[in-house]
Amino acid sequence: MRPRVVLLTSFGFILATLLFVSLSLFTLIAPVLYSHLHITLNLNEFTYIITIAYFTGMPLGKIIGRVFGMHRYPALSTFLMVAIISISIPLTYISSNFYELIFLRIIQGMSTFLMEIFSIEYSKLLKLPERIVPSTISIGGIPTGVALGAFFVNYLSMSNLILLVILILLIGGLFSVILNSIGGPNYEIIKGQQIRTTNYGNPATWLMGIIWMSIAGFNLSLAVILPLYLIKTDPTLINNAMNVFGITGALFTFLGGILSYSIYKFGKKDYALFLVPVLSYSVTAFGFLIIMVMGVKLLIFALILIMMEAMNIGIIYSIPREIFGDKNYANATWEFSLIGSSGHIIAPLLLIPLAFSFGFNYVFLIYAIFPLIAAISFLRIKSYMRVRNNNGKH
Repeated sequence: MRPRVVLLTSFGFILATLLFVSLSLFTLIAPVLYSHLHITLNLNEFTYIITIAYFTGMPLGKIIGRVFGMHRYPALSTFLMVAIISISIPLTYISSNFYELIFLRIIQGMSTFLMEIFSIEYSKLLKLPERIVPSTISIGGIPTGVALGAFFVNYLSMSNLILLVILILLIGGLFSVILNSIGGPNYEIIKGQQIRTTNYGNPATWLMGIIWMSIAGFNLSLAVILPLYLIKTDPTLINNAMNVFGITGALFTFLGGILSYSIYKFGKKDYALFLVPVLSYSVTAFGFLIIMVMGVKLLIFALILIMMEAMNIGIIYSIPREIFGDKNYANATWEFSLIGSSGHIIAPLLLIPLAFSFGFNYVFLIYAIFPLIAAISFLRIKSYMRVRNNNGKH
């Protein structure tokens, strides 16, 4: 791998980690922020609304990326977005206006735009399977930052937040400089005419959207559902459960990328698009069924199984070029990500009222069904890639 690609991968990982360390701190100190506000909402209502605001920013970031074609000027676009988001971080912790806080959290939710930037740029620079590991490492900074947030909460202060913002801007600047200098051999995606105005008429876009929603919406929403479930069953497990949720999410993200790459390198290319997703999604479904049957008795074990779903993140964001073609994959990446990220809003709005109205077992049943749907969708995506490769279309 070229040295500049190694540098790009490393700075991408550090940038994502730093950004999400700062963003995950919010949930941990929500009571402190709540005490600064003069609102009639109780703490649970406040946390719920702010969480939905943060999740709303995630699909909004995909819309902005697609509408403004951020992949056309990735270095400049990335730095500007990172600068806006990072500057909003210290403002969050000093804000005493509820609506201002909602606005700031929406801005911060847009930070997942980094996933699409990583995906599109590594697809320009590298062929399969070489792009799987760099893409996985950079994207893996997101769950790593979330996991590390719990460790940094005890060191939170305004001076440390300012230092964190400076570091984010510095790393973001270095990442953008390398990205600008490294270029890519496939300039047709930024200079040529797109074959499709949009890719929403392509069934593959919706299949990829459903696959990504299984993780982006329904798996991630477990970070909200799980504490609510444990408050009613065993509050003493909350900290351990959330630590396992974050740490295993990061570890399985990396493991999935390495495993998929290894299967490719051993010559079984199609199997990498079948074995890792289908097996990991099946195990995830089994983990939710364990919680349904056993309650909290095997909770930590069940969570480890559930988080194996994260093994698919690297491969999901490594294959769009092979599915949509050279001139469509950049726009298609934003578009299927938007479909998937809508789950950030749909899942909490649907599952939290369902849990309180009918019980958490119904929620866990939905959680168990969705990864099986994603596994079936992956099988169909595999056939799209095979058809494209057989037709000689990269």
